[in-house]
Amino acid sequence: MAAPDKVRKQVEQLRKELQKHEHLYYVLDQPSISDAEYDKLMRQLTDLEKANPDLASPESPTQRVGGAPREGVNCVATCDGPNDFVRTIDEHGCPKLVCRVADAASCL
Repeated sequence: MAAPDKVRKQVEQLRKELQKHEHLYYVLDQPSISDAEYDKLMRQLTDLEKANPDLASPESPTQRVGGAPREGVNCVATCDGPNDFVRTIDEHGCPKLVCRVADAASCL
C-alpha cells in the first residue's frame, strides 16, 4: 500500500532538513542544531521509512553515514578494529586509550 501524500511530504521534508544539517556540520563546520536535535529528526525519518517501506531510498540520510569533510581537514591515524586499542597510563597516572597504528607518522 502506498504511503499517504502527507507522509510522503513529511519524509521529503525530513530528508531535506537532515541533508542541510549534514552539510552545515560536515562541510562548513558550522552546526546549527544540537546532536540530540539531529538524532530526533533522524529517528523520525527512520520510523516513517520503516512504517512505509515504499518510501525507502538509497539516497536517504538513513542509508548513509555523514557527509564530505570540509576542505583543509588533515589526515589522521585511525584504529583498525578493537584489537588496536591498548590501555595505558599517561604521565599523570590516568588511564587512557591509545590507538596503535603501524605507520601513523606518514599520516600526521
